[in-house]
Amino acid sequence: MLILGAVLAAILLSVFLGSCENALMEAVERDVAGLATYTVTYEANGATGGDVPVDLTEYNTGETVTVLDEGTLVKNEYQFVHWNTQDDDNGTSYVAGPTLIMGTSDVTLWAIWTQLPTYTVTFDSQGGSAVDSQLVIEGDFVLEPADPTMAGYAFAGWFQESACNNPWDFATDTVTANRTLYADWDARTYTVTFDARGGTTPSPANIIVTYDEAYGTLATTSRTNYTFEGWWTGVNGTGSQVAGSQVTELTTVATASNHTLYAKWGWPVEYSVGDTAPSNGYIIYINPNAETDGWKYLEVYRGSHDQKAWGTTSHTVSGADGTAIGTGEQNTSDIVTGDPASDTAADYCYDFSNVYPVPAGITYDDWFLPSREELELVYTHLQSWIGIFYTAGPYWSSSEYNSSYAWICDFSDGSSSYAAKNDTYYALPVRKR
Repeated sequence: MLILGAVLAAILLSVFLGSCENALMEAVERDVAGLATYTVTYEANGATGGDVPVDLTEYNTGETVTVLDEGTLVKNEYQFVHWNTQDDDNGTSYVAGPTLIMGTSDVTLWAIWTQLPTYTVTFDSQGGSAVDSQLVIEGDFVLEPADPTMAGYAFAGWFQESACNNPWDFATDTVTANRTLYADWDARTYTVTFDARGGTTPSPANIIVTYDEAYGTLATTSRTNYTFEGWWTGVNGTGSQVAGSQVTELTTVATASNHTLYAKWGWPVEYSVGDTAPSNGYIIYINPNAETDGWKYLEVYRGSHDQKAWGTTSHTVSGADGTAIGTGEQNTSDIVTGDPASDTAADYCYDFSNVYPVPAGITYDDWFLPSREELELVYTHLQSWIGIFYTAGPYWSSSEYNSSYAWICDFSDGSSSYAAKNDTYYALPVRKR
């Protein structure tokens, strides 16, 4: 039995070896006959996007292979150069096209990349707000930044030169070197309104001006008994501009918004306390802060005057508690609009008007009930200086004491006290100019 098994094993081994030999001989014969096929595989070699090309063709030895291009394959900040049989580019290089002759083994081609140069793009805002520079890869687009700003100007785009002749197109223009882009600006226009400050309606009422250019022709206005001293950026000759507070036709517009210019008025005739005023009243006060306050003289009417109640008892008039010189006009306005009573002392003075010289003179209709200190001035500077030309007795001021009382001045002796608002006393108009 042992001898029989050994014989069978020997027979099987002989058959197996014969089969292997035959297979090997067949492969050699097929290879010699050119029947073997081989493949080409492409490797991304560090690409960051896209797909590697795929070649499904099987090639015979000696057959010409059409090398594929990189297709959609990309690598950030790198450019595809060629394919190589080694990933370090130390093998044989191939470019797209029929350049590879197939050998006797499969071929792997590796994508070879070269890093792209980068360039600095600088933004010159030409007086506007700062814009950060960008580092851009060669051949790439510049990222369009947020628009810069500059007072008085509208941003008009980025250009390739400081003269702003050729615009930069962020959608199509690419970077091939370090470069600077320049901001262009259009001067804005603004509406200038004229406030005559008591003068006639300005002609024109407003104008359109261009920032950083001269104002040009300004409005005209006039005011009886005053001299016009120009247009100013602030009330009563105040305010500021780059070239000063007064604005002339040659002043450069430096206010980057719609704005108002105010008429400044001078006093062509100088008066002293006790002089006859233009309204045929008397000057009772000369304001030392005339340039700031916008009025220089306080006048009192010297004609007849009526007796009226001050207003409503147990009722507070908001804002009518000013007692100082210069507060009577506001007090009067507050009483007229804030007290429910009618035909009051404040109403009488507010509605009062006179014409001087009579009969075809100027109408003066800007009278008001004096404040406590203004009323005291009438007595101090005129009643005692010029003589008793006003009726002796209590006169109302426009200064409220509390909800039921207001200040009076007794022209019998010049004393001040307060009285019930529904009492009836004299109302004496005064005005500022």
